[in-house]
Amino acid sequence: MAKNPKVFISYSHDSPEHKQWVSELAARLRRDIVDLTLYQGNPDLDEDSTQFMESGVRDSDWVLVVCTDKYVRKANDGEGGVGYDSMIVTSKLVEDLGTNKFIPIIRQTLAENKTPEFLKERAYVDFTDDTQFDAKFEELLHNRLLLPPLQIPLIPSIESLHVKNYRALRDIKLKHLKPLSVFLGPNGSGKSTLFDIFVFLAECFTDGLRRALDKREGFKELRTRGCDGPIEFELKYREKPKTPIITYHLSINEDAEGPFVETEWLQWRRGSRGKPVRFLNFCQGRGTIIGGETPDDADKRINEQFDDPSVLAVSTLGQLARHPRVSAFRRFITDWYLSDLSTEATRQATNDGPQKRLSTTGDNLPNVIQYLQERYPERLEKIISSLSNQVPRLEKVDTELMMSGRRLLKIKDAPFDQPISAKYASDGTLKLLSYLTLFHDPKPPQLIGIEEPENYLHPRLLTGLVGEFLEVLMFSQLIITTHSPRLVNELRAEEVWVLYRDEEGFAVCKRASEMLGIKEFMENEAKLGELWMEGYFEFGYPLTNAGGPKGGRHA
Repeated sequence: MAKNPKVFISYSHDSPEHKQWVSELAARLRRDIVDLTLYQGNPDLDEDSTQFMESGVRDSDWVLVVCTDKYVRKANDGEGGVGYDSMIVTSKLVEDLGTNKFIPIIRQTLAENKTPEFLKERAYVDFTDDTQFDAKFEELLHNRLLLPPLQIPLIPSIESLHVKNYRALRDIKLKHLKPLSVFLGPNGSGKSTLFDIFVFLAECFTDGLRRALDKREGFKELRTRGCDGPIEFELKYREKPKTPIITYHLSINEDAEGPFVETEWLQWRRGSRGKPVRFLNFCQGRGTIIGGETPDDADKRINEQFDDPSVLAVSTLGQLARHPRVSAFRRFITDWYLSDLSTEATRQATNDGPQKRLSTTGDNLPNVIQYLQERYPERLEKIISSLSNQVPRLEKVDTELMMSGRRLLKIKDAPFDQPISAKYASDGTLKLLSYLTLFHDPKPPQLIGIEEPENYLHPRLLTGLVGEFLEVLMFSQLIITTHSPRLVNELRAEEVWVLYRDEEGFAVCKRASEMLGIKEFMENEAKLGELWMEGYFEFGYPLTNAGGPKGGRHA
């Protein structure tokens, strides 16, 4: 058996939720160094999917057969089909290859026969109970696929966000955020403003409040029109799963001397019934902080004062090791990656020298490829393999040091002997390469934000892109904006938020799963993007009052 086993997943497309469950299983397996094949094409258009399935099964070390009631029935009846239905293995194929490489994965709860008849003698792994997923995954990985344990990092995540007086976002609350949160809505509904909140907070920590405001033409331009008082942000997050929620509050204002931090605090509650402990509390440059791993009200409070009231306390005091909770939050914010990728920037030659992380514009892409070539060649191979699955003729991605001392990105197509400069590569190829390079970062950002990732990409590539999203969720929280129903088709309703402007011009935001009738449509195998396009969302139609409610329906 090869060190990295080749695994093929056979499944039926029962519902968007089932498809996403399979995608998440595949993402977990890929992160454990499994060479995995998962069909994610368009079931209505792919003509060679049966051949794809058979070759994938024959070439793999293991075949995971995801057994649902629908899958078992179709397999036993010998039903063929196209698209996803052609991913169902047949008794003849199993007979030809023997049963040893097939591992049934149980997902259904109704049928008496849990596996197809021709696999009834094979030991299965029962994934029916989602609360036992981690234990069953370990059983599959280490007892069946025979891989050694791999330590999965425990990452921080934002659970809720409350914003007041930020441009069109007069008062927006986002509760129970998922690892993947996708925001959609008409042009001018507030998506870019919502995205800019994350950019603004990150810049406040890295560049300072004054510079972050100057980039947005000052405090007065940023504060909601017609509103007085400060701009406020309140963010709840966990440092890692099952740790106490930590709340961060930032309130900024302006007077004749310029912008200042009106209030800034961090607090947590240790235990469900514990008293909230505000272990950092500052007002206009003065305040207190409690140090230590587990700050408590009984601990000593240290008084601090800054010369400049526009200085963020967390950004400054978080650089001191004696304040680990504050330091952890500062590291989290400063690690955010908010994409502003430009295909023109990725085309340019750069100064020579490896660089660890892709810049937000992508202008150092050749340097990051150089770094991966030198330090993580296996990751670069994965990137090229994933890219060639989406751009079939692509064969190689390389860099070249020119006589000028600058480094140039080069891309080779299979039919040609010589690679071409990135200057002549397509926008879509460069965009995909940039995303894959970001997602395969050896130490990926703990939060990644991308605006309209569908730009420059053929619609049929979006399914694979969502698959990449799901894979990176093990290491990063994702914030996405989109106008693409094809992309939204691949999502769950609880991952999607819809924005529109109310009659006063302020943004309103609601989760798709909380809209009237959406849950029932999804239970009947409707696709979320199609429901959006066909007008079944309560709002979001671009030609009606900036996307407001239609026909008397209320948000």
